[in-house]
Amino acid sequence: MNRRESMMDAASPEPDSYEPTPDDAPAPAEVGADPYEKLKEAKQLLDDGILTEEEFAAEKKKILGT
Repeated sequence: MNRRESMMDAASPEPDSYEPTPDDAPAPAEVGADPYEKLKEAKQLLDDGILTEEEFAAEKKKILGT
């Protein structure tokens, strides 16, 4: 093995040795989250202009299950 190959091996971890950190893990799903909190968040998005009235109404139906 020459010096360049030796440096490359030392600089790059092997793919099999990768372990995700807590920051890499996906956020847990909001199973059982308070529907009223979710509704308040959706309302805030509406007030901020991120959601349209139609999008808010659809989200509200989805959250409340109606």
